[in-house]
Amino acid sequence: MAIGYNYPGSIKNSTEAVLANAAVFTGEAEALSITEDTQSVTVVARADEASAVDGLQLQFSADGTNWDISHDFSVLADDTKTISVPLRLRYFRVIYTNGGVTQTEFRLQTRFNKVAVPDLTYPALCTLPLTNGGSSNFAVDGSGTPVAFSSVASGRAAIYRAIFAWEDSGVFRAEQFAAFGAALANGCEFEYTRNGVTIDLLGGEKITNNFDLSRMAYDTELKDWGSGNKFLVARLSFFKFGGPLILKTGDSVTWRVNDDLTGLVSGSVICMGEDL
Repeated sequence: MAIGYNYPGSIKNSTEAVLANAAVFTGEAEALSITEDTQSVTVVARADEASAVDGLQLQFSADGTNWDISHDFSVLADDTKTISVPLRLRYFRVIYTNGGVTQTEFRLQTRFNKVAVPDLTYPALCTLPLTNGGSSNFAVDGSGTPVAFSSVASGRAAIYRAIFAWEDSGVFRAEQFAAFGAALANGCEFEYTRNGVTIDLLGGEKITNNFDLSRMAYDTELKDWGSGNKFLVARLSFFKFGGPLILKTGDSVTWRVNDDLTGLVSGSVICMGEDL
């Protein structure tokens, strides 16, 4: 038994019962006080499937009803997440929300520590624009030679979503790309390369028109302020189909243009997540 911890762990805020798709485990409020025996709380979570975004929540309350302080974290598939926090308020509980895939393995343990711990430091958020030659604007001619816009990781990161945006004048229709008046002949591709293996993030499909974007990346919205150019914006959330993209040094995300898009005012793809 390690010195500095109270054992056994919390029964009310620990579980090994697996969770179905998007199911939630809600622990019970436990009354604590900052004494020689309770200085901090440690929660250890592990599952074979990813949690929802910020699915692990360590919550504190002054009255056991209103949970005013919450420290939120995402748990990756087959990864052990260990979080220790100072005791904030009298009552504590854990909430865990599973991601989009039913678990077959899940362990969540809470324990109350005799020792104090430093305050939390959160991972840095990262924004990765996909670029070519320093430019993120994919309004280029890729009809002869395809043009790749990429971001290559310089460390470990978890990418939770990609934001697509293109700007054009004129009328946007479902069957055409932007306001071109027609669909693209070849289409744009979206790929993820990890450990030298490339995965097609569109499942063999290509983005040839505005409808293709909307069916691949929910949600999609046309921004129109009544005058000037219009913007088509879409968000592709990787957590919606299994979990984040995990990048390590040398891994990359790529958007490839295979048509002449020089008639587009501008276009960009930006990936967002956190450093690991």
